[in-house]
Amino acid sequence: MFFNGGRGGQPGLLSIAGYMTMSVTQAAQAVQRSGFPDAYAQWERLATRLLGLPAVEAATCAAGTSAAGSAIVAAAMKWIGTPYSWRGGDLDGPTLGIESGANTVGFDCSGLARYAIHQATGRVIPRVATDQAAALTPVPLDQIRAGDLLFFHNSADPPGVYHHVGIADGQGGMIHAPRTGAFVEIVPSVRDGYWMTELIGVGRV
Repeated sequence: MFFNGGRGGQPGLLSIAGYMTMSVTQAAQAVQRSGFPDAYAQWERLATRLLGLPAVEAATCAAGTSAAGSAIVAAAMKWIGTPYSWRGGDLDGPTLGIESGANTVGFDCSGLARYAIHQATGRVIPRVATDQAAALTPVPLDQIRAGDLLFFHNSADPPGVYHHVGIADGQGGMIHAPRTGAFVEIVPSVRDGYWMTELIGVGRV
């Protein structure tokens, strides 16, 4: 959202004229519109020094990545803040759902995953999470990388059925459409608490 802007018309850095010639604090303020416009400046020198350290310059993402995976994440990230809609979303974007989603244009979890994979790779995967898991290449839980689909199961689900799917962001979290009344969001970590107890499957395009 910082780079591309919000769906409510909020500006993103890439739409700020001349941002490449601004100081970091000026560019940040042009996007963030903080009540304390000079507050970013105090950290600029430290941030520049940290980014210049050899260990940082040589660092790679431990989770790994791929062009397809990055594109899947980017396709999903465009819709952060979009309403959840049961059975909403098709290969082209958000749609009206059915039943509880009948009056809401948005995505449900599997609709977002299907959309993102199609937009990034051209591949059409099944519509519901359980069928999506069967259509993708299984990946061990310790080898998750950006763009993988994460499948969740609990004791209330029949064997082999997944009640939820998210998209791994490559940073230990996921992008997903959580539930009716909520919005497409980023979960910072799926390795903690509730999500870790139900994450039992990973699929890769």
